[in-house]
Amino acid sequence: MDTIARNTFMVVKQKLQIIRSFYLPSLTRSIRTLPSFIIVGAQKGGTTSLNGYLKSHPDICMARGKETWFFDKHYEKGISYYRLHFPLKISSFLNPRLVVGEASPSYIYNPRVPERIYTHFPNCKIIILLRDPIERAYSHYKHMRRIGFEDLATFESAIEKEAERTCGELEKIMENGFYFSQSREFFSYLGKGIYYPQVKAYLDKFGKDRVLVVDSNSFFLSEKTIMSEIEKFIGVKPHNYQDFPVWNKGDKSRLPEATRNQLKDFYEPHNEMLFDLLGRKLSWA
Repeated sequence: MDTIARNTFMVVKQKLQIIRSFYLPSLTRSIRTLPSFIIVGAQKGGTTSLNGYLKSHPDICMARGKETWFFDKHYEKGISYYRLHFPLKISSFLNPRLVVGEASPSYIYNPRVPERIYTHFPNCKIIILLRDPIERAYSHYKHMRRIGFEDLATFESAIEKEAERTCGELEKIMENGFYFSQSREFFSYLGKGIYYPQVKAYLDKFGKDRVLVVDSNSFFLSEKTIMSEIEKFIGVKPHNYQDFPVWNKGDKSRLPEATRNQLKDFYEPHNEMLFDLLGRKLSWA
């Protein structure tokens, strides 16, 4: 192939890619199936693994790409943008049992999200995975270090700086409906583990029958049992999963005992409020 022909081929190929990835999906916005359930959190609680398991179910279609970030980061783009992440309605005609969902674990920590989801999908079912808040916080810190967004060399220094780094960010979120706080998203190591107000917001908006709270530790110890519970909750038939790989693994370094004890005292009153709300204790009690 000569140079002119090769260049022409590349231009045509690029244009076809643009049409396939943008224009064609845009033209089909109005004929896409929207979710009937959403996994809203918590981050570092096993949502990537759960999303992967659900994708293997023949009657479940998860959003294209985990974490659409629509209801917190991209809400100003409108529901038409959100539709692009989901399958065509013909999928439901081909499989009448098809159930559609998405997983964006950042949703649970943004106080504007429950109302936004409810506005568009009042009958949506909500799944929340909760991990020991101490382990969640440490895993979150290690993840931020691993991907290069955290420059503080110790977990202890990071949690000491948390209040300073996130000061005023919640107020900005509440004042400006489209404001997305990167610092609050990145550095709320302890804040994201104060589960009571986060879970209560969803229970108040959707009711207990439409919110399923899963203990992450129980999830990884008894995958089949918990997956059966989730399948029943979202309304699909049981599936024979071949295996349960752990997705998005972090390193296994352990938190120093002194720091753990400090955080145990910090979280104790928040955990008790959560357990009272749920009517049961979770595995880290």
